[in-house]
Amino acid sequence: FGSKLNSPDALLSFTRMNPDFGSGEVEVVEQVWLRDPNRVAPFRIAYEGTEARYLTGADFDPESIQVIGDTVWIGEEFGPYLISATLDGVLTGVHATRVEDAEIRSPDHPAMRIPAAAGVDYRSARSGGYEGMALQPGTGLLWAMLEKPLLLEGGEAEGRFLRVLAFDPAAGDWTGDGFRFPLAEGATAIGDFNFIDETRALVIERDNGE
Repeated sequence: FGSKLNSPDALLSFTRMNPDFGSGEVEVVEQVWLRDPNRVAPFRIAYEGTEARYLTGADFDPESIQVIGDTVWIGEEFGPYLISATLDGVLTGVHATRVEDAEIRSPDHPAMRIPAAAGVDYRSARSGGYEGMALQPGTGLLWAMLEKPLLLEGGEAEGRFLRVLAFDPAAGDWTGDGFRFPLAEGATAIGDFNFIDETRALVIERDNGE
């Protein structure tokens, strides 16, 4: 509902739909509720005392989704984390964000303490975690895009670009590869990020400046 504080009763879910592009109608096939019965989440969730342990908006802030085989991958903003779950919504993994061998946290990270200094205790701005996440054809890699620039010590943005980070689902870890997506003049964020096809690509700047 907008923040951790007012979302402990908002159950998280994803919906399977079957669109008919000819008629314009959309069939809702199934709504799947995310839950953590195996206690995979590395922190106390809102419904800790229940058997099903349904996940809520006080636990995670899901923004992007990709399906690979029988695994659902979700990019979220509170960690920011990359989350994996089964097709029926059972949490199987929570992967912390790493850039240049350093863990990236937001002010909403469950381990954050108050007071916290921007650029020191957290480098991802609030609501600056994963907004879009693309699945690369051929490689099976996930490319997760942060919604806002990372922060430097002192709280200022590291530049007018967004980090795009590569995650290998088969290895269950970040590859260490990444790109910098330059923002247009006046732009502050990008709402979605995906591969259209294998012949069209975006021109982006590599981390090494090439």
